Amino acid sequence: MIELGDLNQHITIIEVDYSQLYCIKNKDTEYDGFDKYYNKKMTSFLKQYRTKITNQPTKSDLFPEYDDYSFQYYVVKWFKLYKKYNGFCLFPFREPKYNLDLNKKKKMIITEFPAGWDVSSLVLWNKKSIIKHYNLGKIKDIIKKKTNTPNTSNTSNTSKSKQKQLLIDNIIKKIKQINKSS
Repeated sequence: MIELGDLNQHITIIEVDYSQLYCIKNKDTEYDGFDKYYNKKMTSFLKQYRTKITNQPTKSDLFPEYDDYSFQYYVVKWFKLYKKYNGFCLFPFREPKYNLDLNKKKKMIITEFPAGWDVSSLVLWNKKSIIKHYNLGKIKDIIKKKTNTPNTSNTSNTSKSKQKQLLIDNIIKKIKQINKSS
């Protein structure tokens, strides 16, 4: 879901050289499931760049039924990754695994990577991998841009859902213009 937030924020599209990024993705970029290549990259990543943390049981008002459970989770060694790559990408997003039922005997809640994540991601530590960038302008100006739809140029009289649709439609038009000129 798109949230408009601050209408004075700029939207910039970047073209990235992925060769210096650690990428967990499919060989076929059009495939949005998980193939063998993706799974192999994820397994390699988890072996090299994550570490396990286990917390002792603590009392919780929210979940008292788990007061005697310890919590095991994994954190990424981002600094190790940072020293070797210009960034990180994950596509498509893989739901984190929460392993509670299998560990009732151990009384442990286990969370696998990528917990705390909810979308496919691209993170750049620096601008070395940026090939080109295109500033599309401020959100409010993109929404106000003339379209074929009548009465859509005034953002104050336009509903949030209509503003979102205008934003999406106008960004698509701008991307098509960029692609034609490239």
